[in-house]
Amino acid sequence: RQPSPAGTRGHPPASVGAPAGMSLSLGEIVSQEASAVRAVRHLTDIIRASHEETLMGLERELTNGAEALKRANPAIAVGLGAACDLFMRYVTRTSALEAEDFDTCKTRLIERGEAFAATSAQARQKISALGVKLLSQEGTTVLVHGFSRCVLAVLYAAAQQGRNFSVVVTEGRPDVQGIASAQALKQAGVPVTVVLDAAAAYVMERVDLVLVGAEGVVENGGIVNKLGTYGLALAAKALGKPVYVAAESFKMVRLYPLNQRDLPEAEQPVDFGQALPNGVDV
Repeated sequence: RQPSPAGTRGHPPASVGAPAGMSLSLGEIVSQEASAVRAVRHLTDIIRASHEETLMGLERELTNGAEALKRANPAIAVGLGAACDLFMRYVTRTSALEAEDFDTCKTRLIERGEAFAATSAQARQKISALGVKLLSQEGTTVLVHGFSRCVLAVLYAAAQQGRNFSVVVTEGRPDVQGIASAQALKQAGVPVTVVLDAAAAYVMERVDLVLVGAEGVVENGGIVNKLGTYGLALAAKALGKPVYVAAESFKMVRLYPLNQRDLPEAEQPVDFGQALPNGVDV
């Protein structure tokens, strides 16, 4: 799907742990389990370990667990929150609750939680199978921004199939996660070029399409993603380049932003490389 610029906001990275993944191969990186899937497994473990004897008490434990996960992972709170909310609706709104005894009810809830996690874990593989079709044309050049395992999964699948394509990666400040993407692609034998974030519009005319990930997909069709995605989408639209978003369905978040200020902010340290003048806000 193509993002709606009005609902797209520059945001902290959609994936965490990228620098640690820099020493891994591209295949190992794309096979890593998503943070949201790990959160779902954790919530299922809460059901399994709970000593509550009522559904209300169990739901309270799950809600507290979900809130704790979001507080512990502020950089991915939007996507993590979406997955937790979807899990709560999927698991607790079911005919399993009509069981005669609570132990049977818990067993069925655990089964549904495990099934939800298993389905979610397969999402990246399905996305790569669909997304690889975007690279069917010989010599396609793709522009990517930041570090997204969904995006890397698409590119890895294309490389495994012997597709002839190249990738342009923005450096992805402030945490330069684009460098991690470039290193992984290079190790996999994919031709890759790194450009400054400020050069994204400059190189846009040379690429065939833009492929980005997302921390969350909001209700107006826009996305929440890494800082700079909004400007990238505007430049692509101005030059008639298609923009595609690779994101799992568990990232559908119950937000309907009307502008950039309607989305939650997450602060992150920024290193400008030199001292700023006194009185300058960051």
